[in-house]
Amino acid sequence: MVAVVVALLTGCTAAGIHNVAATSTPSAGRSASTGRFGATGGDSLSSINVVPASDKARQANLMSTLCNDPIANITCAFAPTSVPVPVLGKLRLLSPIEACAAGGKKVSTSQTTEESDTLGVSVSVELGKVVKQAVEASYSVTWSSSNTTKVEDEMELPDHTEGFAYRAAPLLRATGDLTIREAGATVPGANGPQWYVYELTGVTFDAPDTSPTAHGVLEFASRPMTAKERSGCVSRTRSTKGGTK
Repeated sequence: MVAVVVALLTGCTAAGIHNVAATSTPSAGRSASTGRFGATGGDSLSSINVVPASDKARQANLMSTLCNDPIANITCAFAPTSVPVPVLGKLRLLSPIEACAAGGKKVSTSQTTEESDTLGVSVSVELGKVVKQAVEASYSVTWSSSNTTKVEDEMELPDHTEGFAYRAAPLLRATGDLTIREAGATVPGANGPQWYVYELTGVTFDAPDTSPTAHGVLEFASRPMTAKERSGCVSRTRSTKGGTK
């Protein structure tokens, strides 16, 4: 299957990453002679600076600085390289459950899951649109930026116990290459402005899996109450009895 590339264009009038408007100028406060990373990162002009999946920290830095915070003369394009696969997110604490007396305790809450990048950092609206359009144009999947799920269950707890409910949300993981082009120097004799080009390979994006067959994992944990928490149970019991006629 041919991967579809969708570009995020900011401050440019062209339709693709190879046709950036020559009249575009950097935003206020930035020099036209250097790129944001080129001047300090030792990157090459008008050649591809590959940032592999093994360097996730730099990938995340480039994405958050250049794609999540769009500026003039920047384009970001994502090309998925494989069908998104279902994965489970990290276990997240939903809510503590207090059991002053033994018995079944109801868990009734909700969990909101949002789209994230290689390092689990939330994706901006702009970059999220780029990823969504590329993934949905390439594969028959629905790519959602956010989803809230109602969670209801019950856990058995002995008396004077603090319980905790954790849930791992179902996700879809898309893997591909992200190309970033940033305005750089104008070299004498060159045909137009030069660009810093970054190719982030093996980038992953996670989005909530909203398909009917998607299911998260709910886990419980507990610990004995501390002396202070036990005293809270006694205080509430006395208050309840005192208010009953």
